[in-house]
Amino acid sequence: GRGYETLLINVDNFSDDISRFVDFYKKGNVKAVFTFNTLGMFIKASDGQNFWNRFGVTIVNILMDHPYVFAESLPDVPSGCIMISPDQKHVEYMMRFYPNISNAAFLGHGGIQKHKKPKTIKERSIDVMYAGSISRPFVDNIMPDFSKYDFNAKNLGDEAYDILVRTPSKTVEDVLEEVLLVHDIHFTDEELREFIADMHYIDILVVSHFREMAVRSLCENGIKVTLFGYGWDSLDWINNEYMDYRGRVSAFDIIDYMADSKIVLSTQTWFKHGTHDRVFNGMLQGACVVTDTSEYMTRAFDGMYAGESMTLNDVADKDVGFFRLEDMGALPGFVAGLLADDEKIQLIADNGREKSIRFHTWERRGAELDEDLIRFL
Repeated sequence: GRGYETLLINVDNFSDDISRFVDFYKKGNVKAVFTFNTLGMFIKASDGQNFWNRFGVTIVNILMDHPYVFAESLPDVPSGCIMISPDQKHVEYMMRFYPNISNAAFLGHGGIQKHKKPKTIKERSIDVMYAGSISRPFVDNIMPDFSKYDFNAKNLGDEAYDILVRTPSKTVEDVLEEVLLVHDIHFTDEELREFIADMHYIDILVVSHFREMAVRSLCENGIKVTLFGYGWDSLDWINNEYMDYRGRVSAFDIIDYMADSKIVLSTQTWFKHGTHDRVFNGMLQGACVVTDTSEYMTRAFDGMYAGESMTLNDVADKDVGFFRLEDMGALPGFVAGLLADDEKIQLIADNGREKSIRFHTWERRGAELDEDLIRFL
């Protein structure tokens, strides 16, 4: 909707799309190639150099995950590429640990407004839904080779995990660096970058810990949760009578379930200065979103906090329900109170939907990219 002609490239059949790209390129003034999570960034031209560098095209890569997930590829990104991240801390991480990356910027996740006329809260059949997998049961598959370190890296990782559970406002990378220094272990930035990538299983463990705690606390307090995602069936409490576990569903179909949910529960994927797209997708489908906080979320939204007692007048301008990971005990009562007050929950849902329509759709993110980046290329 911004007036640009676009070409969609299928990297799985790139050899078939080369001629289409060349024809498109010959028209002149190709602004940029956009991709997600480095997909297609490293395609080679016939002379062996990077395909996009060969044509002098700017690559804009939008990361959906933490940069340490891409630790092996980021040192080799095409020259002149622009890295976009949904967390400001991730931007700082790339600028510190990848000197070959000269351009990195923040762009929040967005959402899809699939349902233009959402059901009212009273009409919805799902009380609380949570969409997200739990990876703790599979963490052994990504454990590093601890023996390559001349110190007890496993014990150090356990220390970092314990600190994060106690102080969940911190990032994994900051805590790992803190623990190394406590043990008088000093790495160069390159060595530290590799160590953090090795130890990223800690991220999975701490995310799974709070994800499981949030869902389980609701079920064990008599609140029915409809749950989507993999890994949960390995947990011994999954047969709780208040749990409706439905396994994996496509991301696009999840949006339809959000449109039939009173509350969409969210926990961040340890994005302490960003957010997850389920927050915006839930709001845009007219649900009341209840999520843990981040620096970005507290700036972008006016939240009602778990543990606070609020009248209808108090929530007149509230657009999201917030809970703190440090005070998970307040979550069940908070959710139960919202479900018991149709007027209050509807008001928060309506406010959240209105704000997300104005500021947090993928269309709005496209406009931000145009205004802040594309028109300058």
